[in-house]
Amino acid sequence: MLALNFLSALVLMLSPFVLFPVCQELRADGTRMKCFDSGIFITVIAVLILIVLALSFLFNKFPNLSLSFASVLAFACWFVPEKFIGLCGNPQHACRAITMPYVGVFAALIVLLSFTGLIFNFIGGKD
Repeated sequence: MLALNFLSALVLMLSPFVLFPVCQELRADGTRMKCFDSGIFITVIAVLILIVLALSFLFNKFPNLSLSFASVLAFACWFVPEKFIGLCGNPQHACRAITMPYVGVFAALIVLLSFTGLIFNFIGGKD
């Protein structure tokens, strides 16, 4: 279960700039658009998820805490860019049409896998 969660976080990390790139266009003043900032945020949070899951696996400590933390971070990967940072105004641009739907899928997958792992840990009597 942890391996699937780790793989989902890895795909989430690669989503904004490698697999499903956000818009690379510049504004009229030469600065990056908000979707680029959202892509940076998603990548950083996905790296944090990977670190939390890797530390939990390597040290075999606090699996429930790490799964809970991973699910909160995964939700933030979708929620913060969508509601706070923002995306392009054009719904046909890559960030709205391609990147964010896939980010939502992989974030939901991480949350689902984390909750499933928490349930199995609870049933199994793990920390």
